Amino acid sequence: KRPHDGSDQSKSKKMYYANASARQEVKEGMKGVLFTVNSLKEKAAIAEIKNVMGQYISMMDTANKEDTSESTAPKDTAAPSSSVSSLLGAELKSMKAPDKKYQGIRVLQTPVAGNYFVETKDHDPAELVTRICKDYLGSKTRSTRFTYRMIPCHKACRPYLPQVKATARNLCEQFCKAPAAADAEGAAEPPAKRGFMVVAKARSNTGMSTASDELKRDVAAFVPPTAFQVDLMAPDVVIFIYTLQSISLIGVGEDVTRLQNFNLHELATRGEMTDEEMEAKRAKKGARAKKESDAPAGAPSAGTAPSTAESPSTAESPATDVPAGVDTAAV
Repeated sequence: KRPHDGSDQSKSKKMYYANASARQEVKEGMKGVLFTVNSLKEKAAIAEIKNVMGQYISMMDTANKEDTSESTAPKDTAAPSSSVSSLLGAELKSMKAPDKKYQGIRVLQTPVAGNYFVETKDHDPAELVTRICKDYLGSKTRSTRFTYRMIPCHKACRPYLPQVKATARNLCEQFCKAPAAADAEGAAEPPAKRGFMVVAKARSNTGMSTASDELKRDVAAFVPPTAFQVDLMAPDVVIFIYTLQSISLIGVGEDVTRLQNFNLHELATRGEMTDEEMEAKRAKKGARAKKESDAPAGAPSAGTAPSTAESPSTAESPATDVPAGVDTAAV
């Protein structure tokens, strides 16, 4: 029997470090779309993500090129000088060219299983997600079986509370602007305030998880109260803050409630939420709040357990001093 020289062990170590160095992960400063998938079918989900993102990014690139060519084309009414043979040759050449739909689409790993990220350098992730969801409604087909949800992320940063707050503040100043003073004075009626909500989740990061209430409170203060008001049931704007162990992803999305929180399976089964359903949801929340305000002092509110010193859920219950604009439940 040949003695074991340890070559297999050293070879496995080399392969491990080689795979680790070649692994593509989300880095600070990136923007893109976060996908939640079935962790048991990740390989099939990655193929679905590449298919969807490649299709829509190529569509948006084609539309942008057409707009650019129309704006820069010379306004000449003379007949084109190209012959039919040259046009046919150009078309044949384009047909023989390799398909570039999926080139440049990189599905990056995150530190948490079942979460993948696609970088969108030249496209707004919120616009891309909204367009995919609306087209998904119109097609009435379920093209994604193992991909569940999409979340727009405008910037990735390190999971440290001061850096996350600074990044969220910059995004709020960019996407949650108050109307200009001149526009407000010229309008016959002041514009209606839009509802907003802050959603903060942390996975495999104890520091960000324990500081979630403080983070929500501070980020809600960055939104101008002259143009936005709190709406925890059917908000028009949602500020996402997702921390996945060693990276924080921050983004701003619109029509989130109407589009079933960007959940593709919910869109396929329930469809788009109507205005009547959104108003009923708000009315239900208002009736619940009125019932709690009319309750006698010291009585437990509906839907909450009585607070006791021995209750293990006391530490997990939402604090009473959390201001408006901060959600106390996951979307």
